[in-house]
Amino acid sequence: MEISTFTTRSVLLAALLAVCASPVFAASNYRVESLPDHPSTFSGGNLTAISDNSIVIGTASSSGEFNDTSPVWDAAGNVSLLPNSLFVFDVNSSNQFLSHDSIWSNGTLTPVTVPLTDARLIAINDAGQVTGFGGYYRAFLWTNGVTTEFPTLPNGGRAFSSAVNNLGVVVGNAVNSSGQQRAVMWKDGVITDLGTLPGYTASLASDVNDLGQITGYASASGKLQRGFIWQNGVMTELPGFAADLRVYPGNINNAGQIIGYGATPTGRTIAFVWSNGVMRDLNPVMGGDVGYGCSALDINNAGQIIGGCGSLRLTPSAPATDVGIELIPSSYSATQGSPLNYTIKVSNVGALSASGV
Repeated sequence: MEISTFTTRSVLLAALLAVCASPVFAASNYRVESLPDHPSTFSGGNLTAISDNSIVIGTASSSGEFNDTSPVWDAAGNVSLLPNSLFVFDVNSSNQFLSHDSIWSNGTLTPVTVPLTDARLIAINDAGQVTGFGGYYRAFLWTNGVTTEFPTLPNGGRAFSSAVNNLGVVVGNAVNSSGQQRAVMWKDGVITDLGTLPGYTASLASDVNDLGQITGYASASGKLQRGFIWQNGVMTELPGFAADLRVYPGNINNAGQIIGYGATPTGRTIAFVWSNGVMRDLNPVMGGDVGYGCSALDINNAGQIIGGCGSLRLTPSAPATDVGIELIPSSYSATQGSPLNYTIKVSNVGALSASGV
């Protein structure tokens, strides 16, 4: 029987779609580790952060009603609880754990006293500097007992911080004179409006690495949120995402890898890692391709990722080639009888060169 070229192509595309139901299809190159619940908690709760020395922290319930304690997993996956029901949500590579009002390290609890009402601590860097906001929504940086309050935008209003890098650069968002929310950076006490993507009115910065690269998302009324990377004064939309996907980048490491999640029009969530223009769907790697509630929550400088459709730690395998097919739909929704376009891209996102592909 003679098979036409059109039929062959159709069968090939159908096979790709049948085998790979997500927009990115590359080898995983990750060791996937399920982090166990602590015996005295009802559930593992939510993962919140991973340090550069592979320490993972989260929140869990000791009573079954609400999360009120923090499990800690070491590099080997052993789980323990911090003493005195300490509730923490960030950790640095010096094993300093940040709670809502203090730093716990090596059995010592150090209060973080900030001269602002209702101060809320957000993040800690490897030098032990803490950022947060308080008072009438003023962002600050706390360094060894000294609090530096940051300015707001000219003729603007509220300001919130979201992250601090190891050089003391803080990012977050602030309201400008037009009442619009803008991604901002505080460096050496000076505030910089990072702007927003073309056609958008608002933006929010979620993280900054030690190279000064900043990630976050832009939004506008009637438009879907889109991810961005800001560097050297220029904000660029993250490529590689379907046009109708809401994109929420979270953290960025010093290799420029960005993690987060995307939401489809049907409510399916896609945990992703983005690097060098390529978005990788992590749902199949995490073993939860149903895709509801899946997210990548944090990434360290070794490329380890926490999150998933459960409590998972993903560790990159030894350097290797990682050649795969990326199938990016133009849309996650389609009208019957109308064409739906896909972009098929073959790339090597591994650490070594590939030959004979």
